Amino acid sequence: YIAEKIQRVMWENVFVARNRRGLEQALGELQKIKRDMLLKVYASKTNLMEALSLRSLILTGEAVATAALTREESRGNHYREDFPQRNDEKWLNNILLRKKGQKMVTEIVKPQRI
Repeated sequence: YIAEKIQRVMWENVFVARNRRGLEQALGELQKIKRDMLLKVYASKTNLMEALSLRSLILTGEAVATAALTREESRGNHYREDFPQRNDEKWLNNILLRKKGQKMVTEIVKPQRI
């Protein structure tokens, strides 16, 4: 049930056509799922593998939505309704994500040549 809810949130708000409102809504819903429902699974201690899998789904959803919210342009399959144009001047960069406590932190970096 929880995995289906996560999938619905991602499908409705983070799929191909995105916008700030939907991405922020997805992040809020993922936080609510993590806080309310996932704690119940952990507390029951009935299925640790399921709990870890759900935690990974939520973390992945947060990473995708945070990166999509950060990239204020449209490029390839990433289409922002509120930023429909491609912007090479600003966005020929990579978005790095990392967890810092309970927050997802983003950093925009220029690609490195090898």
